[in-house]
Amino acid sequence: MRIWAKIMLNQKIKKDTMLEVAGDYDPDKFQAYLEAIAYKLHIGTPIILTKHLNHFLEFNITSFGQSDFAEVIDFDQLVIESASK
Repeated sequence: MRIWAKIMLNQKIKKDTMLEVAGDYDPDKFQAYLEAIAYKLHIGTPIILTKHLNHFLEFNITSFGQSDFAEVIDFDQLVIESASK
């Protein structure tokens, strides 16, 4: 499985990365996926709410804004999207 993460600023991709995960998506590992993505992008790990998990499961995409981070961010959104077919 691959997860594409995009840092968005003014509706444009400021920075992105691809996370390769062995096997299929495991909801119990979403926190670990997000921590690995945050590390690769050199940002803090956002707080995961039930809505983020539900959106990713149902639509294969979810986003995190300023209210989802403990620290101030210099971008508008972190978008996480399943890139697997």
